[in-house]
Amino acid sequence: MLSKVKRLMTRLRRNTSGNVLFLLAAGAPALIGGAGLAVDTAQWYMWKREMQYAVDQAAMAGAWSRVGGTTGTEYKVRAQQEISANLKVVNFQGTPTISLADYAGQTNNSVLVTLSASRELPFSKLLMKSGTTITVSAQAAFEKVNAFTACLIAVDPSTKGAITFAGNAYVVAKCGVAALSNNADAITQSGQGTFNVGYLVSAGGIDDSLASNSGGSYTNVLYENQQGLVDPFKDLTPPDNTTPRTYACSSVTTYIASYSNSTLVEDWTYTAATQAGLANATPVKTTVATATVQTGTEPATASTQINTKNSPATPQYTTQPGSAQTVAGTPVQTCTGTGKNKVCTTNPGPSSYKRIDRVTTFTHSITAVTSSSTPNTAAMLPGTYSDFTVSCNTTMAPGVYVISGGQFKVNAQNSVAGPGVMIVLKNGAGLDINGGASLNLRAMTTPEMIAAGISESEALKLKDMLIFEDRNSSGAGGSGDKLNGTAGGILEGTIYLPKSSVTFNGTFGVVSRCLVVTAKTIAIGGTANMSSFCPAGTAAGTGGASVGGASKSVRLVA
Repeated sequence: MLSKVKRLMTRLRRNTSGNVLFLLAAGAPALIGGAGLAVDTAQWYMWKREMQYAVDQAAMAGAWSRVGGTTGTEYKVRAQQEISANLKVVNFQGTPTISLADYAGQTNNSVLVTLSASRELPFSKLLMKSGTTITVSAQAAFEKVNAFTACLIAVDPSTKGAITFAGNAYVVAKCGVAALSNNADAITQSGQGTFNVGYLVSAGGIDDSLASNSGGSYTNVLYENQQGLVDPFKDLTPPDNTTPRTYACSSVTTYIASYSNSTLVEDWTYTAATQAGLANATPVKTTVATATVQTGTEPATASTQINTKNSPATPQYTTQPGSAQTVAGTPVQTCTGTGKNKVCTTNPGPSSYKRIDRVTTFTHSITAVTSSSTPNTAAMLPGTYSDFTVSCNTTMAPGVYVISGGQFKVNAQNSVAGPGVMIVLKNGAGLDINGGASLNLRAMTTPEMIAAGISESEALKLKDMLIFEDRNSSGAGGSGDKLNGTAGGILEGTIYLPKSSVTFNGTFGVVSRCLVVTAKTIAIGGTANMSSFCPAGTAAGTGGASVGGASKSVRLVA
């Protein structure tokens, strides 16, 4: 039996007609397994690619949400929205993990998103007891740079000392200071003054001594070499008013009249034989009450020297007419005969008529006129002035005042009041406010600008603008403007002098909003006192104009 088996195997070994089938049968499992693994791997890759894209977008969305200012868990909602929007094939994923994470040494400055999905595939499930799990993650870091506002702004792009604090100036205005200059010494300090301004920001460098005073009673935050700082008013165009005007002072004389008023009440009695005759009868006057007399004073005019509402030459009568009454005549007795033959008759006599009117007579008499002259004053109207040098107490009517080529100058001891004005400096016009001068100027409101012929869209842009130098101006204004007011001076609005260097040695107050001074350069020194530059209680970093500097960035880091 054994020998038969050996012979059979020898014949089979020598027979090659079935080798292909044998080899195919032996290699079929490997071929089929390789094909199945390739199909499953392609499916895993597609799932992972879709999931990775979804979490990348989710991390970015969550980070933008955080840098945009949202709080709480709003960033998770945004991240989940992106996952749901970007998963099409993979609809069997688990719940994503979305959280804030630390990055590059900072705390909670990134959004981390992790997502997993598990599912069986036809071939891999033959080899594994459970479905394949794919896990992806993405991390997006975010950064938000400060946005700055300021009430003292120097717009020169490169000069040294664009803003200088000097002398014994006292500056307590926590609405911020900004210099657009990229010079290494853009903001400098000298002297022993008080400069408590909250923070200083510059495109260049800032004197370190401005960080705090020697006694340490206050500190300022310094932001040097900041990018993106801008002139907040660079895109504005000043309005115009072509009506020609001339500044002039004039004295005013006023007149006061002393008067005497007399009031008399009488009954006027008219008597006539007939009722019609009463109209021509002469009255008999009977005084009802003693005349009353009042004295006083009243405004008078220069031309007539009396109040035109009264007429002292002609008395004023007020009559209460009475009714006509019949008056019986006196009886007359007539007799004839004598003795027993005497006969007497009584005749009533003729009748008459009377009327009693009550008449009040008012007499106004001027007894004396006095005059007085006030100091020179000026009442100015909006328009274009070649010069506006205030040499007497001046009132400015609301509107736009264009100063062309001259100066808006206020001399010491003079006052200027202008509720609702805008002063536009053109053709080299300058600004010169001297110490001892008293100012009370308020910027125009939006309705006031519209009423002056400025379009609503432009009025909204020009909100709070009080003094506006045309950036095309050149000459006198560029040589240096002065703001040397007193404690009684109030400037309510924005001063914009992009072509001029301004020196601030005075004291100005405000009523309702911070005074914003924007100029080519700003020098604060001498006895400047800016403790009332903003309303009391204004928080640090508020009340000024926006100077930019804000930037936001989001990037995938993992």
